[in-house]
Amino acid sequence: MKRIKLVGLTVFAILALSALGTASAIAEPGFLPKQASANVLGGKYTIATVGGGLSLACAKLDASTITMTTDEHGSGTLSLLECKAAGLFTLNSLGDKAGVVLEPVLFLVCLDPKNAEGKLLGEFGFYIELDKPLHLEIPALGSLFTISGRIIGVILSKGKTKLFVVDLAEKPGTPFATSCKQGGETKGAELAVEENEAKKTEPASEDAEGLLIQFPNEVELMDS
Repeated sequence: MKRIKLVGLTVFAILALSALGTASAIAEPGFLPKQASANVLGGKYTIATVGGGLSLACAKLDASTITMTTDEHGSGTLSLLECKAAGLFTLNSLGDKAGVVLEPVLFLVCLDPKNAEGKLLGEFGFYIELDKPLHLEIPALGSLFTISGRIIGVILSKGKTKLFVVDLAEKPGTPFATSCKQGGETKGAELAVEENEAKKTEPASEDAEGLLIQFPNEVELMDS
């Protein structure tokens, strides 16, 4: 009887160690230690469709606060200023001031960002998803655009720092990173634009020159 019990305990221990090994193999990235908030900064911000039918540009990504809910998740509203369509017509998010686009987004740190060919672009990525569809209007043309989906940036900074550089590096209409991992899940980049509620969407990209994430204290990106 004792021998049977001993064998049973041994099997249980092996199964427990196996489960721990599986859990540890699913890496969870994050900024360590956890920070309450961060700022997103950047220069010229653009949204463009693959076919070239839409080109929106904002002269500046104003300092925008992210509220960090964990060391890997956050949410905030990107504040974009001096926005125009085709470089001519002033645009704004629905109900906001002329030239101002307020873009509510969710943020997530992810691992192994890759491009469409499967090439590894870096160790850490920054997954940015629209919290809800973004409605943009061009009053002079009477046009309304709805943008939905998500993009992935590649985090270039390494080691402890207050300022992380994020590279979107997209050419108009084409995403740079198309996938990354979070836990055991692969997340894809897919941004779409719909014009005047036509029920027909077109793939698009977003880019921001000099995109930065700034924390109040030094933090380090790690995967656990």
